[in-house]
Amino acid sequence: MNKTLEYEEEVRTGSLTKCPFCGEDIAFTTLTNWDAPVPFFYSNLGNDVALRKSDIKRVDEYFLSGKKSLPELEELWNKIVNSLPPAPDGGKFELWSNVKCPHCKTEIPYNKGVRDINIRIWDPHIILIDGAVVLDDTFEDSWRVKVKVVQGDDKAN
Repeated sequence: MNKTLEYEEEVRTGSLTKCPFCGEDIAFTTLTNWDAPVPFFYSNLGNDVALRKSDIKRVDEYFLSGKKSLPELEELWNKIVNSLPPAPDGGKFELWSNVKCPHCKTEIPYNKGVRDINIRIWDPHIILIDGAVVLDDTFEDSWRVKVKVVQGDDKAN
């Protein structure tokens, strides 16, 4: 964990939702990718997200090779997550980690707590919590999320 690194902030328009555990507001934005599945992984300690271009390239190469089975995709996701460096928040990126409330630190269950590898791999929505780091291949390509909440928008995700 290197807390001395200052990642460049990237401002994204977002919304507020209430934490289902403590009731505090959570500012978030969503990246949506409708292309082939995109490997992304949350830290087990916080809300940092690994979203590397090199991993997206590995997935593209996987599909170009003609492979398409779910067990092979799951194996690729596990290889990718096992190749990741520690998260900037000091945690470990994990396949089944999800976003956490920045106030009470409770993990908000993914897919209502049901683990389904098919849904996990093909999920096009990457939830970014205000203050999280999006880790790319290099420090220069990584960035810190700054959510600009649209006034009057307090809808839940």
